[in-house]
Amino acid sequence: MGNIIKFKMQIVKCKVNLQIIIITLIFGYSLVWAEPFVLQQAQNVLTSGEIEIGADFSYSEFAYYKEYKLSKTSDILTKLWTQDTQKHIPVLLKWGMSDYVELAVSLDAYSYWKSVAIGQPDVKYIDIGNGNINIKYNFCTELGEVPSIAIGTIFDIPTTNSMRNPATASDYWSIGINFGPFIAISKEIEPIILNLNFGYKITNRYRNVDDKSINPVDYIFYGIGAELPIDFIDIVTEAYGTHYTNKVKTESEVNDVYKPTTLDLITALRCKIDNFKIKFGLVISISDVNYKSYDWKIVSGISCIL
Repeated sequence: MGNIIKFKMQIVKCKVNLQIIIITLIFGYSLVWAEPFVLQQAQNVLTSGEIEIGADFSYSEFAYYKEYKLSKTSDILTKLWTQDTQKHIPVLLKWGMSDYVELAVSLDAYSYWKSVAIGQPDVKYIDIGNGNINIKYNFCTELGEVPSIAIGTIFDIPTTNSMRNPATASDYWSIGINFGPFIAISKEIEPIILNLNFGYKITNRYRNVDDKSINPVDYIFYGIGAELPIDFIDIVTEAYGTHYTNKVKTESEVNDVYKPTTLDLITALRCKIDNFKIKFGLVISISDVNYKSYDWKIVSGISCIL
């Protein structure tokens, strides 16, 4: 009986940690529309009437082994071993609403494999993920010492099938309708272009597969990067992070969990040949092992301006 109780408590702990990971997953894979890679370059906006279509492919792995206490007042240690493999294929549609405003819509499809513990059954999902809508307005173009500045709004739309399909029911991709403003600042300092991003995401309550109310945490996202253009190829390096403003709120105070600050380091190449854009990069997570959703991730993509 004691082992059964410990196992159930371990499962509860895993579910809570999934809530911690989820916002990073949703936001990280919705950036198919971003350029040069994960960050936004302020002046990078389609001209009026232009349409861009494309798709990304990413592959990531994550493995860790740890011991933790079942509760703050318990001295009992529980061991947890986890290994994740994820594949994502977000598709993209962008439209130049004017020479300074563009609209981007993306939708993710994913394959997810998770091994929770030796001797326990693997978790496998293939499904449609969540959608994303991004509106960006480049209201200030670079002139002399004045940098290029753009503002915008990001919306996360809960379109995943995982909540409606019993065969793949999970909390991994569950979200509410989240939204938030961002600002992008870019400045060319020859021979490089510097990019600075900052935003705030407001997350909304939703009900998970157990019909429990989950109130995710609002968070700040930020990044700094540089790109070095060489002919038709750009060498890109970026750092992207999030900082959570409070803690996950569930229907049980016992499961309230503080969220950490996360940080990813990105090295990538981008090139443009005629109307085609191609990118390839490596993302390394240096976040706390208890909260990150991958150790490393390979991202590639191609798009075409019509």
